[in-house]
Order: sequence, then structure tokens, then C-alpha cells
Amino acid sequence: MPLPAKILEFPVDGRFWFVKWIDEFTLPHLGTDSASVKVILQKLPISKATELSRLKDDALLTVLGQRSKGDPEPEVMQRHPVVLAGLLPALHIGAVFHDQEHIGDLPSASATFSIPGGEVGVEEFSLGQSISPPVNWTRGPYRLLNKFEYSVVPFQMKHSKCLVIERENTSFIIPRMTMFKAFYGMQTVFANAFSHGSWPDRMYTILSDEEDLESGQKTEITADGKWGIVLQTKVRDPYACWAALYYHDEYARTRANEIYSLALAQRRHHDTKPNWYASARLPFKESEDVRVQVRGFKLRDWTFYDENKQRVVRSKFLVTEIVKHSWPSWIPTILHGRTNNNERSQSPIATDAPRPFSQVPAMKPKEQKPIEVDNNHDADAATTPTDVISAEMSFLGNGPKLEKMPKKSSKSYDPKAPPKESRSVDRVSMGEQRNKGDAVDQGAAEVVIREAEKRFGQVMTAFLALQTEKKIANVSVESGAAGKRAGRRGELDVWQFFFPEGSAEQSRPPARCWRYIDQGLDDDGRRRRTYRTALVLRILVDGQLHYWIEIECRKTEASYRSIVLSDVSSSPEVYIAASMEIVATHKGRNMEAKLNKVLGEHGVTASFYRHQYQKDADPKALDTEYILNFLQPYKDAAPEE
Repeated sequence: MPLPAKILEFPVDGRFWFVKWIDEFTLPHLGTDSASVKVILQKLPISKATELSRLKDDALLTVLGQRSKGDPEPEVMQRHPVVLAGLLPALHIGAVFHDQEHIGDLPSASATFSIPGGEVGVEEFSLGQSISPPVNWTRGPYRLLNKFEYSVVPFQMKHSKCLVIERENTSFIIPRMTMFKAFYGMQTVFANAFSHGSWPDRMYTILSDEEDLESGQKTEITADGKWGIVLQTKVRDPYACWAALYYHDEYARTRANEIYSLALAQRRHHDTKPNWYASARLPFKESEDVRVQVRGFKLRDWTFYDENKQRVVRSKFLVTEIVKHSWPSWIPTILHGRTNNNERSQSPIATDAPRPFSQVPAMKPKEQKPIEVDNNHDADAATTPTDVISAEMSFLGNGPKLEKMPKKSSKSYDPKAPPKESRSVDRVSMGEQRNKGDAVDQGAAEVVIREAEKRFGQVMTAFLALQTEKKIANVSVESGAAGKRAGRRGELDVWQFFFPEGSAEQSRPPARCWRYIDQGLDDDGRRRRTYRTALVLRILVDGQLHYWIEIECRKTEASYRSIVLSDVSSSPEVYIAASMEIVATHKGRNMEAKLNKVLGEHGVTASFYRHQYQKDADPKALDTEYILNFLQPYKDAAPEE
């Protein structure tokens, strides 16, 4: 089960720091064989985590940029932390850390737009590059990100590169590092492969193209045009689409090769400091545009008058994460196999030989306790990876067409083989896998590919429509402010149904539980469980403040009721967490009386909304009028429970 990470290179000072930028690779790092990347951290002007989701737009803009007058000088760590490239899937711009632990994110906006296939017609700029200014610009050199828009970074990362997409009056600025994470470094093994050498050499850490595998599986294009790919043991099945793309498609393979060739060119250019900057390009060719949904920051506008004396507002959107994107329709079905997998052929051969890798001990990390991430040592190749909590993504529209590759031959082993002995793990590394004495246990970070939670999107769409129509005063996402509760579901900040601190379940979690939304064995035989989440919205209507709790459901569950807390005078995080605990204890059923009894003692009211959908809507859309009536109980149309 993925664990929270404690990044040892980050400060332990009781203050709150957010990731302002990530870039500048170096190889090797200290005494390791691993590539590293630099992180710029900036101090936040808050004293507790609950203030994070309360940052107003003006306060956020002041944190991000610095005007010549009025704004305080940004405080950044003078000695920038350096982490191993394999940790990149667990890091993003805007992530907030407190005493080395990720406790949430800066408030961000979302947007959807298209990137032309092959990046045709778009431009790339480095942050230190002077570019043509808008009319009447009088503040000196004009850059892609100026001090009043996004401070510190243009000067300390001047060689860092960004792609710029112009859409109407908005410039979408996508750091090449953000593209690297989304399309090349989405999992530790991928991030390391693309950071440590050329793709033709490093691809064998991800896939196998041996012709004589005992299973009979083969990396090839089949007679009916399917892309066959055999994955290495530590690459999970959902990432087969990327391995197949970079192996079988010439255009994507060229883009993959460029990452290393451009890095070499940059390293030769900087003789005294052999570093390089992310240069990842979109791996999809011109035949089809790629639709992306992103998270990011709307920066300070720049207003000016053009040559026709018309007022013009220049808007910029800094993309911090690509959370969803389309998958090109021209890519064929992908058949995926695996070296040393557990699948059986039609006629397995019985053998008394020992099971492959049976001597590798299983890890037993302290459940839910943050695991230390070591960025000064390589990873021990003889250990099994420990997963750390990272982000997730999903596909817009139809995703890759994946099919399991059948095995022509397999063996059945003695079922009485001794079980692996487990041992505790306190520290992991996402570095290169080595067999030397100072290597530490392997860690693994990944951007998990999951289907989007559609009901969360429906709820957000409904409330944003009510806000646009001025039928409610405001709606915002209430992030899980208490560190371990904080989570992400696609582009949304959510709360997770963790076990209570100090409980028996926390130290020895059950195999199956209502708190898990996904459970069971992964394709590599490891148990993989994902906690259920809840989207919490802060809603202001007619002067009344409400907290709407939307609980994630499995596909097999038909519960479509939301919890609404009202009359919360202070400390909303306490009542939200208490409500979630009561819901979890009752497994989402028959908890109304208990919830109102406990909260009622503190003057808080809990009501329950049963979802109603607009008639003839496709896809189904929540009925906004029904929601509005529910939140205004003096109206006759309020629903009965």
C-alpha cells in the first residue's frame, strides 16, 4: 500500500514550504550512480495547515509574484534541495511541505485545451530569454515569466524551458519538466530510464525484446497489427501503453532518444557544471491533436492598450500538472506480457524447482507512517520496492486499448514452498538499482493511472454553474488540511478515509475493508490497496456556510447520498474528519442518527442529499435547482429523506 513520504532533504523547521520550481538535472549525484534534480522551495506566510485552502486570490498572487512595491520579498531556501530523478512522480509545482512531509497543495485552477500533434505551430522559450514585449511595456526586459507574475524562478532557473500554447487571450505555459513527468517520467523506473542514458540502452529496464523467452511471449507487432510488449517485472500493466509507444512508434522513439541527445549537448555546453534541463517534447505525431486537462496558477494579468488604443488584458496560466489527456485514436491495440509473471498457460508444466525470486524478502513498512526517502544513496536491487503516495492521472475519452498477452508455456510450482520472510523498512531510495554495500531499500513513486471519479466532476460542474448564475455566493474545494487526510483524485484535492491514529487496524490493516476503494493483488503479485476518498466543498449561499461531503463509491455500490454540514462556527476540519470517521464505522449506511447526535452536541447540523439528475441529460448532470432548494430549507421543494 502506498505510504506517505518524508523527504529528508527538505527542511524541518515547523514552517510551510511550497515547490516553486523543479529542474536542472545532474549526473551522478554525490557518491551515487543516480541522476538528481534541483527543487526550489519558497516559504509560505501561514502558520497552520488549515490556512492553506483559505488563501484568497490576492494573497496567492502575492506569494507567486512580486510587484516592485507593496509585496514582501519572497523567502526561498538558499541551498536548494537536490532529490533523485526517480522521485519526480511524487513531486509537482505547488506541493506544500511541512517538516519534510507533503501536507497539501496551493489552491490552483484547472483548464482544458489542445496541444497540436508534433507541437506544430507552438513556441518554446527559456525562462531567462528576452522576448518581444507587449505594447507600452516599460519595465525593462520582458520574459516569459516576469518578476511580478512569478518571482525568483526566472533568475535561478534561467535555462529552464517551457512550451507556450496560445488560446484566445491566454498563454498556457507548460514547463518541459511538467511534460517530462506526464509523458516520460510517470513512474520511478521510467524517470530513471530517461535520466540515465539513451533510450535504446535504457529501455531494457522497462521492457524485454528477447526472442526466446520461456513463456513464448514476444515484443513484436503481430500479424493483425497489434503492438506486443513484454514488460520487466517492476513495470505495472497500465504503463504498457508507454513502453509500447516508445518501442514501436518511430516518431515517439525519436522524441525519446532526443531527451538524452539534448542532455548531452547541454552538458558539453556547460563544461564546468555538467548539468542539463528538461527538454521533453510531446511524443505524439502531427496526425492528431492531444486534449489535456491541467492544474495550475492563473498569474497576475498585464493590462495595456494596443496600437488601436483598445484595452488588452494579457493572461498567463502556469501549468503545474497534466492530470488528464487524450490518447491518439490511431494507436492500435497493445498486447502486454511480463517477464516472470504469474499467469498460467493452457497446459502448465509441473515442476519441483523453487519459485523464481522466492528468496527475495517482503517488506513490512510501518502502515500509514511516513517512510523516509533517501536521496544520497542508490537503491538495493535485491529488495522489493516500497510504494510512496504520488499523484494520479486518467485519460480523456477513450484510453489505450490493452489486452493481456497469452503465455504459450508456464510452470506450476510446489504449493508448499515456504513463504517469504518479511522485514521492516524505514528508509527507501528511488535511485539507480545497485548491489553495493551502502544502497538502501528500493522505493517506487508513480503517477497512478486510474479512471476518473465521475461523480466528483458532476458535483463540481453543478456548483460552478450555480456560482456562475449567482445563485450561490461561492464554492471552493476544502482540502484535507491535516496532512495524512490530504489526497488527490485527478485534478481535485480530496480527503482520505485512513484508519484512526493508534488504532489496531492502522498497525495491522485488514486485507479487505470499506475504507479501501481498490484492493487485491497487483500484476506483480504485491497487495495493492487504495483508500476511499471524499470531495469536500465549502459553499456559501444566502449568507449560510455549508460543507458538502461527497463520498467516492465503488462501481458496485449504488449509494448516491451526500452529507452536508451546516452551522459550523469554527474548526471545520475537526467536524469533517469526525463525520468521515462515523461514516466509515457504519460503512456508509444508517449513520444519520449517530452523526447528528455527535455533531449536534457542538451545534453542527448534518443533512443528507440524495442525488437527482436532470432529465434527458447526456451524460447525466446533477439537477442544480434541486440542489439549490436543498440548501435553502425554507423552500417547499426541499427533499425528504
